[in-house]
Amino acid sequence: MNKTSHLRSLVLFIFLALFSPIVVFGQNTDELCRAFINRAFGDLGNNCANLAPDEVCYGYGNFGEVSSTFYVDGETQVVIEDELEEPSERVSLLDETEQSTLESLQTEEFALDRDNDSEDETRWGLAMLEVPANLPQLGNNRSAVYIVFGGTRVENAVYPESAVKYNEEPLSITANADTAVFGSPQGLGYAVPDVEVGTVSGEVQADAISPDGNWVRVVFSYDREFGERTTAWVQVENLAATEGLDTLPVMGPESYTPMQSFFLSNTFDEPECQQVPAPGILIQGPAEIETDFTINNMPTRVTSTAYFRQISPNRLQVIALTGFTVLFPDTDNQSVIPEGFTQILCLSEEQDLGIDGIANDREVDLNCPEGGPFALTGLDLEGLASFGNLPNNLLNYRIVLPREVCPSGVGAVRCIIIPSSRARIEAKCEDGQLPEVVCERFGF
Repeated sequence: MNKTSHLRSLVLFIFLALFSPIVVFGQNTDELCRAFINRAFGDLGNNCANLAPDEVCYGYGNFGEVSSTFYVDGETQVVIEDELEEPSERVSLLDETEQSTLESLQTEEFALDRDNDSEDETRWGLAMLEVPANLPQLGNNRSAVYIVFGGTRVENAVYPESAVKYNEEPLSITANADTAVFGSPQGLGYAVPDVEVGTVSGEVQADAISPDGNWVRVVFSYDREFGERTTAWVQVENLAATEGLDTLPVMGPESYTPMQSFFLSNTFDEPECQQVPAPGILIQGPAEIETDFTINNMPTRVTSTAYFRQISPNRLQVIALTGFTVLFPDTDNQSVIPEGFTQILCLSEEQDLGIDGIANDREVDLNCPEGGPFALTGLDLEGLASFGNLPNNLLNYRIVLPREVCPSGVGAVRCIIIPSSRARIEAKCEDGQLPEVVCERFGF
């Protein structure tokens, strides 16, 4: 071998010696990450199976990787022993007897164990909540599903004394023939428009009454712009009988069920495993049904699945994973985010707005618009892919994410988003209910 060949061989050997361990390490890390997320989601599915409406579950983690405080009989920052301390434990969001409610929930940030010993010390906290929200607890209308990922804190904004607690069973009442049904009680200031939406006759199911006692909320489905509403209101004077109405919970214009209004905060670091979702909260309602809640004092409605996360102290990101997410619905500030799109909102400085008595809450600031909604990129969608692997037994339906397609052809490549609910979005584009720039991104 001549000197030149020998030198080349030496350089090649040094190159392989330096860089081969990095390649192997990267492959091992990826394998560790995949194995971990599969185990974590599998345990979450087992630990929180058959969660009841109005319950929270310690979904995944070692002891203490999900922590909680309670508001009890006027006392804040109460830590209740033996409550929500270990995986699979669950507790009611509201205990009317004790005048207590879940006050805050904190999940530990992801940290990967790299020491390759026999004991896996990877840390990550997951929690799940079933929240009744505005949904009737009847038949196939399940609750809203909240999944809180590691590095996230949610603080309740609903005091126990003002929270709406549905009865175990709705009340059967009888309406007169062709009784008018309204989206909300007329003239009382509810968020949903108080227009007539249909008629009912005979037996209907009621689950709430207005503060003035003149209107009853009933199970009734009708279509709206971006989803289906499953409740409406009838006047008491149009009922054939009124027995039992005094047993119904009172629901006013600003009433919430437990955890229907909350404040979100989280860490901002991206997990070192690509398969692990960034800190934040996923919310899913029943498919195509309007599910209402308030996050950081921002009224929000999903007809599908959305993800919410702070990306900095003063910025909140909203990602529509499937269907539509509507911010400030039924107001002049309404913003519609279709699946595959995201919007960034500004947050205020910290204030005392939740129920823990501490100035640690930020509300959405309408005076600082970030613009949008903006289309997610193919890389963004790849980073969200793990949501499709969440246990189906916990969800109202499996999450099927939109995908980006970049057709080849003459001229510049024009990538489009293929939504999971293509027909519905195309119909909204044809009706002019979505901006032209959004419809073009879908190829319509």
